[in-house]
Amino acid sequence: MLVESPTRPQSGDSRPSADRAGDGLRVALVDPGDFTPPYDEALARGLAEIGCRVRLWGMSGRPPADPAIAKVRHFYSLGNGRLGRALPEALVSLVKGLEHGPQLAAMARSLEREGIHVLHIQWAPLPLLDRRLVERFTRRGVPVVFTVHDSRPYNGTRGGPVVWGLDRFLASVDALIVHTAEARERMLAAGHAPERVHHVPSGPIDLGTATPPRPITHDRPLELLMFGAIKPYKGVDILLAALARLQPRQRARLRVTIAGRVFMDLTPMRELIAREGLAETVELRPGYVADAEVARLVARADALLLPYRLIDASGVAMGAIAAGRPVVASAIPSFAELFGGGRGGILFPPEDVEALARLLADLAERPEQLVPLARAMAELRRAVPSWDEIARRTVAVYAAARERRRAGGRALPAHAPDAAGGSAG
Repeated sequence: MLVESPTRPQSGDSRPSADRAGDGLRVALVDPGDFTPPYDEALARGLAEIGCRVRLWGMSGRPPADPAIAKVRHFYSLGNGRLGRALPEALVSLVKGLEHGPQLAAMARSLEREGIHVLHIQWAPLPLLDRRLVERFTRRGVPVVFTVHDSRPYNGTRGGPVVWGLDRFLASVDALIVHTAEARERMLAAGHAPERVHHVPSGPIDLGTATPPRPITHDRPLELLMFGAIKPYKGVDILLAALARLQPRQRARLRVTIAGRVFMDLTPMRELIAREGLAETVELRPGYVADAEVARLVARADALLLPYRLIDASGVAMGAIAAGRPVVASAIPSFAELFGGGRGGILFPPEDVEALARLLADLAERPEQLVPLARAMAELRRAVPSWDEIARRTVAVYAAARERRRAGGRALPAHAPDAAGGSAG
């Protein structure tokens, strides 16, 4: 069953009219590897609220957090099943790669039977194969939209088959969605036509807690949290190096939790923690963190740590906004867009260990400075577009993509409006 708004009038197979946002629009959201399930599900709910009929296609064995989401657990049944659990990680990736093509084809047949109006791909794990899916639908006149979650593919950490053919894949779709102004500029600099690149921001991500921040006092250490996938671009090493520079009395004023699935060698970090005597300050919790535990950690945290080297849009950052927790973040462009000027965060120059050390030392000495930042974060939460608004902007992208497809895939006039309602230029 498709996800759809229970209150809207049924419209059968008709395409949406201009005055009823997404009413009757059949949309397939595709994220084969479940790379961004919180985003996928929030967007699916938003689209359903404005009348779209949405089905989410994702990884086998991964149910949606929200049971109201119509999710087809389709991809990588072998790699995620008993066979995958018995194989080393390198072979699991190979098995998934072999599954990808046949499962794309099976999904395509199902979508053709449904008669979808829009194919919206969130991630393209194997662009050489994924482009065939795009071309299969564009030949039938179905517009295809791709969300560029990383304008630097995989944040520059991966190569090989996962990026082979990416440029041709990007050129094959009718519209591209990016989450930040900086990402849009990067896509334009890469040669993509302005009328194809639409800036639609991400929305708040519910981390499962509505608990307001605890009162800041000098009677307890500050609780600082860094969670999510532990990867090189996240800057865990930068954080640990900064903590190592603090004086013992400053370290005693901080409790830092680092939690998440690990995608890098932690040996150097464990050695640094032991060598610098950080065991009393840092709790390293590698591994999957269940939603309920994320909610508990966030509820306890006074601030979230985002010492990233780079990223376009961060689900953790959007979760911090939703939870009303201030952040300590690197001043990369995406975070500067969100938190610059004291809007809920304290920023430091990216990869500047000394600057982060000074910032953490100052927090240890003056923790009360987080109080106005928490208030500013609450104001930012009200300013961030709702998922209903994001869904409406996304449907506007679908309309632009549909017009481009009706024009035979040719470029639209340069004055075509973007999803934010302004000039695309």
